[in-house]
Amino acid sequence: MMNFKTAINIDEATCQELILKECNSEWTIVTYVVADVMTETREKFGKMEGDLAIEERLKYLASIGMIEIDDPSQRYGRYNVRLSKTYRTK
Repeated sequence: MMNFKTAINIDEATCQELILKECNSEWTIVTYVVADVMTETREKFGKMEGDLAIEERLKYLASIGMIEIDDPSQRYGRYNVRLSKTYRTK
């Protein structure tokens, strides 16, 4: 696990669950996934988590192979994400 800090104190497992719920086998622009997670945090916790904290966690999930980023060299909003092939088969 990484040293993960959010503005509204969401634990890593919950944030991971929210992100993975929004990803599927199709490439999706990262901003759609992040916006959906932000909306979900507002509905679940009464406050909205920030986009940068969610993106940080998303990039971590990519680094451990749970999701894929089509072009990690791109800045936020310019890349797509999807569940990794290995994670989709679990």
